[in-house]
Amino acid sequence: MFSANQLYCPLEDRFHSIKQEEQEQPCLLALGSSPDGWVCMVDDNNIYLFNPFSGSRFALPPFVVNKYSNNVSNQGLRGLPCEHLIKVVWTPDPTNSGPKSVVILTTKRLAVWRHSKQERCWTTFWSEYTPFSDIIYHEEEDMFYMISHLGCLMTFDLYSLKLAYHLPRPPRDISQMLIVSKELRYYLAMRGGLSSSSSSLMLVVREIEKRKTKGFKVFELNRRRMRWECKESLGDDGMLFLGLNSSTYHFMIGGGGSKCKGNRIYFTDDSVGRSSYNNLNDLGGHDMGVFSLDDGSFEWNHCRKWKGPHPIWIFPNWQLPSIDFEI
Repeated sequence: MFSANQLYCPLEDRFHSIKQEEQEQPCLLALGSSPDGWVCMVDDNNIYLFNPFSGSRFALPPFVVNKYSNNVSNQGLRGLPCEHLIKVVWTPDPTNSGPKSVVILTTKRLAVWRHSKQERCWTTFWSEYTPFSDIIYHEEEDMFYMISHLGCLMTFDLYSLKLAYHLPRPPRDISQMLIVSKELRYYLAMRGGLSSSSSSLMLVVREIEKRKTKGFKVFELNRRRMRWECKESLGDDGMLFLGLNSSTYHFMIGGGGSKCKGNRIYFTDDSVGRSSYNNLNDLGGHDMGVFSLDDGSFEWNHCRKWKGPHPIWIFPNWQLPSIDFEI
């Protein structure tokens, strides 16, 4: 779990401070991360990918939008009118020369930049199924999956640049949850690998009241029947990591020395990513912790020690203790 000046490792249940020379200049927001250790950093006028472990940086085109066109204008990121930034995701590039494509998700639209096609600016897309809630990238299918604020599933194809609505319908349990919950947030994650034949798509619903998480429900897509089915357990070794990062499912590894626990949801506060970019001074509460699907209980131990801006989960590898940190 990474922020501007520190890192929490759940394998050790321990905090580290990053060496001064490895720290990046402070920015307003880290909004999106990938399994290879990169995070997307956003400030007033710039957006770029940054690796806090290697210090590498990859510049992205300025994300500026003209209300009369899909191309660039002289407005900065703070000039996004009536929009909420949610998440940034990108496709991996085997050549390690940069991402093939980057997609920014806001509540009302997608913004796409395709590095592989040497595009110089972002292209935006609107949908009747907005507001959006989450987005993930499926590598084998080379497709982005999105979920709306009502649980509607959509796909986005990078080649045709088409946004399509798909079955299944939202789970019935969501309507019942809406009756008792003031706010629901939706997350998508892949379980069991990234091959289209073996992986399964998961939907996680987060119940929030007064900016505090009250519980989670997990669903898995039955592709044969094309419907969401409630999943009571992630298994003894299964873990979900949710927040400003791309939602990630992992199997617990590390043997007896690992402090991680299976059948848990590790979550961070992503409210800043769903707030107006003009109100980033309102950082909100640090709504982060660990939720047990065994008994519905919460653990907040590491959250009480956290200092700094909203953190984000990053996954450089599962050997974090071997990385050179300064304590």
